[in-house]
Parts: sequence; C-alpha cells; structure tokens
Amino acid sequence: MLDADVGKADEEAAVKKAEEDRVAATALDTKEAERVAAEAAAKKAEEEGIATEAAAKKAEEERVAVEAAAKKAEEERIEAEAAAKKADEVKKAEEERIVAEAAAKKAEEERIAVEAAKKAEEERIAAEAAAQKAEEERMAAEAAKKAEEERIAAEAAAKKAEEERIAAEAAAKKAEEERIVAEAAAKKAEEERIVVEAAKKAEEERIAVEAAAKKAEEERIAAETAKKAEEERIVAEAAKKAEEERLAAEAAEKARLREIAAAAEAKEKAILDAKLAKETAERERLQAIVQAAADKKAAIVEARQQPKDPEAEKALAEKYGAMELGERAFNILLDLGIVELTPDPDSKDYDSSFDDEIAV
Repeated sequence: MLDADVGKADEEAAVKKAEEDRVAATALDTKEAERVAAEAAAKKAEEEGIATEAAAKKAEEERVAVEAAAKKAEEERIEAEAAAKKADEVKKAEEERIVAEAAAKKAEEERIAVEAAKKAEEERIAAEAAAQKAEEERMAAEAAKKAEEERIAAEAAAKKAEEERIAAEAAAKKAEEERIVAEAAAKKAEEERIVVEAAKKAEEERIAVEAAAKKAEEERIAAETAKKAEEERIVAEAAKKAEEERLAAEAAEKARLREIAAAAEAKEKAILDAKLAKETAERERLQAIVQAAADKKAAIVEARQQPKDPEAEKALAEKYGAMELGERAFNILLDLGIVELTPDPDSKDYDSSFDDEIAV
C-alpha cells in the first residue's frame, strides 16, 4: 500500500508540474502576443504615415521593452520551474518521512505482537506445568493405593497365619475367628471403596486441570484473534485518514494554483490595460499636435490670401487696432507664419520628440 501511495504521489507531482508549466507557458504566450501587437502597431503607424520618425523610434523602444519583458517572463518561468522542483524535493522528503514513520509503527506493532506471543507461550508453559503436577499427584495416588493394597495383603497374610495358629490351638475359637474374618472382609471392602473413590477424585481433578488448560488456550487464541482484528482496523483507519489528508492537500494545492493563475492573469490584464491607456493618450496627444499644426497652417494660408472681403478686413482691424505698434507687428508676423513662438517645455502639449536633435 505504501508503494501505491508513493506512485500516486509521483503522479500528482507530475500533474502539478504540468499545470505549472502550462501557467508559465500561458504567461510567456501573453508576453509574446504583446510583443507581436507592439510590432504590428509600429508597422501600422509606419504604413498609415501618422507617426513621424520620432514615433517610429518610440515604437522601436517599445519593441525593445517588450523583448526585455519577454526575457524577464522567461527568467520568471525558469525561476518557477526551479521553485516547482524544490517543492517536489520537499514533497519527496515528506513522503520519505511518512514511509519511515509507517515502518517504525510497523516495527512497534511487531514488537508488541512478539511480546504478546511470549506472554501466551508463558501461559501455555504454566498450564502444562499445572497439568504435569496433576499427573504427578494422580501417579502418587495410584502408588499410595498400591502400597495400601500391599499392606492389606500383608495384614491378611499375617492374619491368616494367626488364624491358623488359633485354629490349631482351639476349635472353640473358630466362631470368633469367622467373625473376625467377616469383620476383616468388611473392613477390606470399605478400604477398597475408599481407595477407589480417592482414585476417581484424582482422575476428576486431572480432567478438570486439562479442561482449564484447554480453556486457557482457547481464550489465548480468541485474544490473539481479537487483537489482530483490532490492529487491522487501526491500519485501515490510518490508511483512510491518510487518503483523506492527501485528497484535502491535493484540493488545497489545486485551489492555490487557481489563485496564482487568476492573480497572474489579472496582473497581465492590468499591465496591458495600462499600456493601452498610455498608448491611447499618447496617440491622442500626437493627433492633437498634428491637428493644431494643420489648423495653424490653414490659418496662415487664410491670412495670406488677398484680397479679403470687407467683413474679414473689419475683423482684422478690430483685432489689431487695440494693440500697440510693436505688439501689432509681432502678431501680424505670427499670424502670417513668418515668425513662430518658442514651445513651452512645461506645457502639457509640448512635443519632446525632437529635443535630442541638434539645431543647425
């Protein structure tokens, strides 16, 4: 069962690593898509003619930045693989620790079983000793019975000799002798009955000892069976608990991976949204600059057109009439496009694209 658990753990580690590789590959594909989108945007800007050489230069810088981001994503993927490998090593060490604990537990159970077997063996030896003692007592009772019979036989022989002597001495004592013989016979019968009962009692005690020994052996076997069943139940419960803990750990790991993937996706989306917003703002700013330049060029063309209608002449007279001579001359030259205002670097509409060029 431990080998099956280890194989299942290896399979789970492989699934986990494949999932992490898929997440890293998804992040890398996102970075590659951003780079391709940036290159497409740069190409489109060049084809449409909206962006100037400065915009192309900026697109190139963005492409370089995207490549740097892709390189960074690759480094992050390598770091993620290293972290996954380290996590696999930690998990493998934990599995080895679990296997060692299971082996220690099994050794402890075997030691307990050996002690129980030793105790049962001692009880069996004690029962055999009790049975042997009962057998010795039975043999002693039989020896005593034989000695008693020999003693009775000796007494009978002596009595018979005495009776013959008495018979030889006097026939008158024959009746007395017969009475004595009858009493002796009755006494002998009683003694024999007592001996038989003693032997029967000893035999019953031996049978009782054997029955007690047999009952003790049956109780020992029943105890060993119950103990074995309890150990099997404990092992089954431990295996079930280990499986439940493994399933819970697997579910937690899957939830953690889902959270990591969601966080990574949210982060990538936030970066992409910020980048798109920045590009949109920059494009709108450039379009505003281009539109302002076009409006200014149209105004200069309109100002240079002659002759003008009376209403336009009147509007120009009202515009320049309130100005002083120097201010009027400057504004006329400005409106005709002869002179230009120096751009304000602090203005939000200031175009810094040409700041690195050298004026000739």
